[in-house]
Amino acid sequence: MLWSGVSFLTVFLFVMYHTQSIFVSSTAMSMIVFSIPITLVLYRNVMRVTNVSSLHLMVVFVVLGISADNIFVLWDAWRQSETYPTLKGNQKKRMAYTYRRAYKSLLATSSTTAFAFLSNGFSSLMPVSAFGYFAFVIIPINYVLIVFYYPAFLIINENYARDIEKKCLSALGNCFTCFYCRSVDYKSLFLHIFLDRFNQDLDSSLDGNS
Repeated sequence: MLWSGVSFLTVFLFVMYHTQSIFVSSTAMSMIVFSIPITLVLYRNVMRVTNVSSLHLMVVFVVLGISADNIFVLWDAWRQSETYPTLKGNQKKRMAYTYRRAYKSLLATSSTTAFAFLSNGFSSLMPVSAFGYFAFVIIPINYVLIVFYYPAFLIINENYARDIEKKCLSALGNCFTCFYCRSVDYKSLFLHIFLDRFNQDLDSSLDGNS
């Protein structure tokens, strides 16, 4: 569990660095979190598999990696759409371009990975078999969440969240930068400290020689 948390935090920070947005990175991570309970419901109630072992925790690392790739592909396609003059300023056309450019790549990577884990379902070892079925379900669930919900968060970020984040960060910066700190001339302050120290050392050396 500890390493799962560390991995989750690392991916969150990397996504935040890439997108330069707390809102986008937080919603991206929520797609990963929400895919786990949805998968458990289908896994137990639809597939009728009740085996859950510590091996199932390994699927967190798999979903983190795949989800991060999917998010980066969608985000880069969305940002790229802004560079085209015929699409700039029209969010509907930009999102249509993003879908056409990204969904096939996301579908290819997610489906191949899901069927690769499905092969574990034919194992004679029950924990390995159950893990294979669980991973086979969670990857398409995560794909559906990212493809159908994440674009809405991109629009919200474009229209509202981005400006709110800028205002909040600006206000936070003003809180940490107090009036006294802004009014201090640091060059003169450090020069004054250096000269005082130099005079003290000079006086002590002269006293020692005398």
